[in-house]
Amino acid sequence: MYIAIVGSGPSGLYTAELLLKQYEDCHVHIFEELPVPFGLLRYGVAPDHLKIKSLDAYFDSILSHPNCEFIGNCSIGDDISMNQLKSHYDAVVIATGAQDSKRPAIPGSNLKGVFTASEIAAWYNGLPGATCPFDRTEYDSFLVVGCGNVSLDIIRVLGASYDQLKSVDIPSHVLDTLSNLVIKQFTVVGRRGPFQVTFTPKELRDLLESSYEFRYLDSDYVSYLSRFTLLGLTFSKRQELLAEIYNTFSNSTQRSNLKQQVNFTFFKSITQYFGESYLEGAEFQETQLKGGEDIEHIHYLDTKTSINCDACCLSIGYQPIQLAGLHYLPSGALNNANGQVLDHDNQVEDGVFVVGWSKRGAVGVIGSNRSCAKETVQSLTDYIKTRKCGTDNPLETLVNNNTVVFYNDWKELDRYEREMGVKLGKVREKLCSKKDMLNFLKKE
Repeated sequence: MYIAIVGSGPSGLYTAELLLKQYEDCHVHIFEELPVPFGLLRYGVAPDHLKIKSLDAYFDSILSHPNCEFIGNCSIGDDISMNQLKSHYDAVVIATGAQDSKRPAIPGSNLKGVFTASEIAAWYNGLPGATCPFDRTEYDSFLVVGCGNVSLDIIRVLGASYDQLKSVDIPSHVLDTLSNLVIKQFTVVGRRGPFQVTFTPKELRDLLESSYEFRYLDSDYVSYLSRFTLLGLTFSKRQELLAEIYNTFSNSTQRSNLKQQVNFTFFKSITQYFGESYLEGAEFQETQLKGGEDIEHIHYLDTKTSINCDACCLSIGYQPIQLAGLHYLPSGALNNANGQVLDHDNQVEDGVFVVGWSKRGAVGVIGSNRSCAKETVQSLTDYIKTRKCGTDNPLETLVNNNTVVFYNDWKELDRYEREMGVKLGKVREKLCSKKDMLNFLKKE
């Protein structure tokens, strides 16, 4: 039995692990567009989250299984078509995840100083093709629109000192730029209230350990608390933890000149950016919650407010990668039932399954992919029971060029990056372009 998985991030690797444990005769081939594996873990997790990044050893143990093969630098859609995969494999699992930020059509988005979270995170994580988004070294007021973990990651990384980042896997050229970057003030803007944020209490505590001064921009904790009380709701455990942290924020109008400031302001939805060629500010429509705290309970008011700024990062979620010929929902997720892919008419796409952010939309953390993979593998198992599986290795037919990166190639590259990192006193020194990777492996 041969199963193809498209994407080598956490969701794809958890799926591979389950299949390899369940079937002794199962061969899993993991196709990856980049020459290196691990997707979100390598290029999405903040570089200073070393504990999470240490999962690479666990995921590597899956790739090293004798019945698992990594096929890197191989794009499904360009190098191999989906139809070829479907005709050569007993089943295909889509695990392509999400790479780019959601980009709603907001007037003024082309102004210099307007960024997306994916542009910034891809750059400081060394994603091939990513370039430095900043064209100046100092910003007076940096807005971050959105209240997810990535928003706080960006603030923490952009505001960190050289000494705080010198030992992690941020590429050296990125670290040099960050060392000269000065941001005097960050402001986090939420569309809902402080108790409906999607960042975790742990992520907020990580930020609190920095040298920032935290405050509310235009309100105070008591007023936000009263808004929550008016909804007639009670705190969840998570909200209780958040409340404890929020209660430590400063409500003073006197700003300290000794620390960088992080302001928080809520109940605002961005409507436009303004400025000449460079960003000068952003306009927001005020909101309120009625009848509940979920997104569908947001009501948009007639009141508008503006915040002056010279930089703004839109961090409102990621858009899953979409492959041609498959039916995606407005959320960005593939149309599916328990991981079995469906077409426009909700009919089963024979032999095609999905897992991770491609399945759920870009929600959930790395650990969420375990249960997600389990559900998909169960659907795949039910499907396999009704089929006669093949015994010929599809790679012998599909892969016939010398630019493909296999697992042993990856291990050479991994060893080199780690050795270069040791010389620099850090975890690893990433190669940040496909060309450099392939040149090192003598694949070009």
